[in-house]
Amino acid sequence: MSPEPVPPPPPCRGCDCGEPLAQRVEKGDEAFRAGEYETAAELFRSALAGLARPDRGLCLRLGDALARAGRLPEALGAFRGAARLGALRPDELGELASGLACVPGPRERRSPVGKPGRAPGEAPSGGSSASVPAAPRDLLDCPRCQRLLHKPVTLPCGLTVCRRCAEPGPGRPPVRRVNVVLSGLLEKCFPAECRTRKLAGQVQSLQRQQQPEAALLKCHQALDLAPGDSSLLLLRAESYLSMKNYEQALQDASAVCQNEPLLPKVFVLISRILIKRLFENVFWTFLAENPDVFSRLLFEPVTTPCGHTFCLKCLERCLDHAPHCPLCKEKLSELLASRNFHITTLAEELIFRYLSDELSDRKRIYDEEMTELSNLTRDVPIFVCAVAFPSVSCPLHVCEPCCRLMIRRCVETGTKRFGMCLSAEHAGISEYGCMLEIKDVRTFPDGSSVVDAVGISRFRVLSHRHRDGYNTADIEYLEDGKVEGAEYEELTALHDSVYQQSVSWFASLQDHMKEQILSHFGLMPDREPEPQSNLSGPAWSWWILAVLPLERKAQLAILSMISLKERLLAIRRILAIITREMNSRQELVNSRERNN
Repeated sequence: MSPEPVPPPPPCRGCDCGEPLAQRVEKGDEAFRAGEYETAAELFRSALAGLARPDRGLCLRLGDALARAGRLPEALGAFRGAARLGALRPDELGELASGLACVPGPRERRSPVGKPGRAPGEAPSGGSSASVPAAPRDLLDCPRCQRLLHKPVTLPCGLTVCRRCAEPGPGRPPVRRVNVVLSGLLEKCFPAECRTRKLAGQVQSLQRQQQPEAALLKCHQALDLAPGDSSLLLLRAESYLSMKNYEQALQDASAVCQNEPLLPKVFVLISRILIKRLFENVFWTFLAENPDVFSRLLFEPVTTPCGHTFCLKCLERCLDHAPHCPLCKEKLSELLASRNFHITTLAEELIFRYLSDELSDRKRIYDEEMTELSNLTRDVPIFVCAVAFPSVSCPLHVCEPCCRLMIRRCVETGTKRFGMCLSAEHAGISEYGCMLEIKDVRTFPDGSSVVDAVGISRFRVLSHRHRDGYNTADIEYLEDGKVEGAEYEELTALHDSVYQQSVSWFASLQDHMKEQILSHFGLMPDREPEPQSNLSGPAWSWWILAVLPLERKAQLAILSMISLKERLLAIRRILAIITREMNSRQELVNSRERNN
């Protein structure tokens, strides 16, 4: 890289020497070229101290000198200061990467003094590959082969491995397709190593096809990108062996034996910690160059069998409308049937480590949405279908995309509650409804589901609107007014009388009618000893109202009553009318039988 421009040379304010700033920087460059890195670092530090505002170029010079001197913690501080003044480029971190590579292992002690001959800020002579640091191996290594991921595929359990490492055995399902997001990330951040892995795969394929000459050519190309790589040397040795070139095969094998013990495995953890910020800069560069990869930060990322990664909630909403991948349109019927949405752990870990602030903002937005959706008086989700009653079961078949979303959100928020209202011709939904609580959801392969719900409480609709395709409403809950004294005694007597009337009516029904009612609504609840113990009234009274053959308009009228006495009187009148009609029909049948 070319040296950063230095500000006009004011007198040095860091000491009393009065030496111009430009002269001190020039002396520092001369000391660096002479290999006197400690002296160069002190001169650059002194020059920085004499500036009214920090200079990015001097920070980089100081970092290069400290890295050459082996003072890596201080070098990191200098590069951190430069990063605050402008994003770091990979080619500006060559000295830091070289310094990290020279960290001595337990079996060797290297001199911290580097090679003289280049001023800080000048481009390294060995090509750009020397300035690209290694990636944090705990994240981007395949957990099976322990090498950088190559053609990464995400398994149904959420684990990401190389496609070759995931090759199935006999009788096992085929391997999933390459994870598009992670593959693109690897190719952008580590193009040379990805190219090397690709060539290595081609070498192995050619060797299996017994084409040693072509395999040898690929080995040379790969080793030009990664000289001295042990795995590539072994592959080349195998090619030489196939060609009966034993001398060259032995030479490559010997090189691997000599190089393998020198691998600094003990310092992997140290390198991972020191390079973390360096990799973060590369990762951000990838995002800046590819803004379309994340139109919104991935949250709970899941990977489809076709290799595409989405937010879990976004994928579910897309599958509500069609069982296809939103990008490539491949059928995802099996995924939809199994609901096997496992989080892609590697993508989630990358976001957690390197986009923690953005992830916090994304989670905050999600939590705010969940809090808003959890409100049980404002924007309550409304299922427009039929009249439901408190304490009475209400099974529902949910198939529309907007209704699937509504039920899923009710479960995700933890409230597991939604309102049930009738459709109204002019108002949209009825004025009164019943809150339901989800007990169980059974999903089918086509995405539809059966929801087992039970009535909880009644409400009145104050206003209503739409959200993401389904109805919502602001509501207020209804409670029965309580009575005391003589009115309570009268209410208790009426309660017991109507209960016995209801039991007698049900007992008079034919057996097949009883079986139908019991299979749908369950057993009739027992009579409560205290008729006013429930704010919505006795459970058995709602059960009998659900069972009675009433028009919806009549059901809705009784649902809106807040007087238990009025509701019991209504049940008595309905039972009396139905009983008279049943008796009349039965007398008519008996009369016809006698005449015949």
